[in-house]
Amino acid sequence: KASYAVPLTPERLQELVAMKRRIETERVLPTQFHRHVKLGFGGLGDIEWFVQLHQMRYPTASRAGLHVATEDRIRELARAQLINAVESEALLAALRYLLRLRTRLQLLGFETDLIPENPDKLERLARLEGFDDPNAFLAHHERVIGQVRSIYVGGLERLGA
Repeated sequence: KASYAVPLTPERLQELVAMKRRIETERVLPTQFHRHVKLGFGGLGDIEWFVQLHQMRYPTASRAGLHVATEDRIRELARAQLINAVESEALLAALRYLLRLRTRLQLLGFETDLIPENPDKLERLARLEGFDDPNAFLAHHERVIGQVRSIYVGGLERLGA
């Protein structure tokens, strides 16, 4: 709860957004940006940062600190009408997908947060996700992360970043 006690000023927001950009550029290779489930484009990090920044800006309305689970925190943002129903459902669906994908990567013994480039590994992952074709899986993944990134960027704009 301590992080919500400090107001999210425009300056602080800019600092946090710059920190997020540094994480993306310093910890994720450009060739992995769309394949990194946690820190990449439209990944779990985008969802978490979106939620945290909204809770920091609107701690009372979002009942910041009440819930630990990101899913519940997204629902609180929607309940408080800080995000719309379309954003809420998209974020919830993407969160479930990305967490499931991360688990599948672990179970397959692949690098936990990285969709493999190796065609055989990619095919195994795609089949586990219910796709007959790895390209169809990748297209689905791009749609999901594109939607998450769009919501994240839109949220930053609404917050004044």
